[in-house]
Amino acid sequence: MNRAFSWPLEKSLQLALCWLTAALLVAGVLLWGAHRYWSWSQYEQDRLQQTLAQLRQQVNQRQQAWQNIQQHQAQFKRLNAQLMLGAEHRVEYLQALALYRQQNPQQQLQYQLQAPQPWPAASPMANLHTVASPLNIQLRLRDEDALSNFTLWLKQQPGFTAPARCEMSLAQPSGIALNCDYLWLTIQALVTEPR
Repeated sequence: MNRAFSWPLEKSLQLALCWLTAALLVAGVLLWGAHRYWSWSQYEQDRLQQTLAQLRQQVNQRQQAWQNIQQHQAQFKRLNAQLMLGAEHRVEYLQALALYRQQNPQQQLQYQLQAPQPWPAASPMANLHTVASPLNIQLRLRDEDALSNFTLWLKQQPGFTAPARCEMSLAQPSGIALNCDYLWLTIQALVTEPR
C-alpha cells in the first residue's frame, strides 16, 4: 500500500481513537457523577425516611397522650375540684372541722389529724405521690340521716377522706355514737432533695 495513502488513514484512525478515548473519559466522568448523585440521593432519602419515622412516632406519642388526657379529664377535674392536687389544704380542712363542731355542738365532735406520710398503697406516678394523714373522728348523731349528712359533708371537704375503720354504738340517752378512723388523702409532687 502506498505510504502517502496510508498516512491520512493512520491519522484519521489516531484522531478517531483520540475522540473515542475522550468520549469514553467523558462518559466515565458522567457515570461517576451520576453514581455519586444517586448515592447522595439515597443517603438523603434514607435520612428523610428516618426523620419521617421519628416524626410519626412523636405524633403517635402525642396522640396517645392526648387520648389519655381526654380519657382521664373527668377524673382530673374531680380531683382538682376536691383540692386533692398540688398544695395540701390541711389548714382549710382543720378549719372546716372546727366550723362544723361550732355549728353542731350537740354532736360533740372530736377529731385528730396526724402528720402526713407517703401512702404505701399507691405508687408514685409522673412525679406525683399520694399522701395519707390518719384522721380519727368521734361524734354523736341523732339518727342515720345525720350520719348520711355528715358523710356527705366529709366528701365535700378538701382532699379525699377514705374510711379505714368505723365503730357505731347506741349513745346514751339516744342516738348513735360514732368512732371512725379515716385516711385523709391528697396528691402532691414528689419532693427531691437538692444535690
